[in-house]
Amino acid sequence: MQIQFQSRHTSIPEAIRLAATDKLARLERYLFGLDRAEVIFLEEPTSRLSERETCEILVHGHGHHFLAKAVGRNPGAALDAAVTKIEHQLLARRSRLIGRSHPRRQAS
Repeated sequence: MQIQFQSRHTSIPEAIRLAATDKLARLERYLFGLDRAEVIFLEEPTSRLSERETCEILVHGHGHHFLAKAVGRNPGAALDAAVTKIEHQLLARRSRLIGRSHPRRQAS
């Protein structure tokens, strides 16, 4: 899977890049055929918000597109929350695809 990183109003530490690469590489086990992922880190300029860091993850592949956006106190927390959301979306899509191709049999 190809992973692209972008940042707006902030810089991405190397440790966060490595963590994101490891976490996104594990997404292949939920749904086969994921080609590309984009990770965008944002920092909100307002100081009134306690959770200023935002992480957006876009995953493309095999005709499917997934998007998750999460906020946190630091980039690592925002990344963890966004990856969790993407995992839930992938599991839901996988169960839907499996249910469509393998319908339940009715007991006679």
